[in-house]
This record gives sequence, structure tokens and C-alpha cells, in this order.
Amino acid sequence: MNFLFTRAIKDALTEKSYAASLAGLHYDIVGTEYGLQVAVSGYDHKLDVILNMVMDKIINFTLSEKRFSVIKEVHVRKLKNWKNEQPYHKAFFHTAHVLREGSWTSEDLLESAEGNLNLVFFFTYFDAGSV
Repeated sequence: MNFLFTRAIKDALTEKSYAASLAGLHYDIVGTEYGLQVAVSGYDHKLDVILNMVMDKIINFTLSEKRFSVIKEVHVRKLKNWKNEQPYHKAFFHTAHVLREGSWTSEDLLESAEGNLNLVFFFTYFDAGSV
């Protein structure tokens, strides 16, 4: 779920982040097993501007059904193509899966994404404080 949320946030920030990147400001949002990790980089005197922009989008996030469907479709396609990944990618993934408690296999993720995952469930999950 964190992947879908981070992808949706990045998608919503595309227009603003492009202008910021031209000005030398960059951000990244990564979903971890503990929640979200937000990193900003660039000129010191403007870091608060991009951090506020990202945090404001996370706090006041909205997503249309159409955009959610596109992001979900890309995610499902990526999971289905997992079997075509390079063997060393699979080795790293499976090593991390074995070592991390509470992680899921790509098959488990695909099954949940193709199941009853919809926009209502998506927002219910994140409103419950899962990030």
C-alpha cells in the first residue's frame, strides 16, 4: 500500500516538483515498513519551501478514482512483470523478505492488488494511521 500512496503523492506533485527541480530543489518519498520517509535536498535557504510543499500534499491529499485506477494498473503490471526481473534482483528481494518480519512476496502483493483494492479501501487504510 505504501508504494501506491507514494506513487500517488509523487504523481500529484509532478507539476510543482518540476519547477522546484529546475531551481535546484529535490525531494523523494519512500515507503518503508515503518511508514514514509521524506527526504529533501537542494539549497539550504529553500529546503523548508519544498518540505512544506510535500508535507502539505501528504496532509491534504485527494485522489480521483480515475487517477487511482491508472496508478493501480501500473503497480499490477509491475508485479506481473516481476517474473521477468534479473535473477540478482530476485535474490535481493527474497533475501530482504526472509530477513524482514511482516514483509510480503510479490505474489502476495499481486493477489492483494488484483483483489478488492479500491479507492475507498485505499483511503480507509491511510485514514486509520497506517502510514
